[in-house]
Amino acid sequence: ERERERERESETGRVAQLERENRQLKRRLEEAMRLVQEQQMPF
Repeated sequence: ERERERERESETGRVAQLERENRQLKRRLEEAMRLVQEQQMPF
């Protein structure tokens, strides 16, 4: 029973880590899109 609880905790930590990485990737993607749009505008 205690073993299962520990598994659930590590699972929650893994999900939190994935969400953090996801936010970082999304920020990087938005930044890249902004750069592309700036390059397309000739000013």
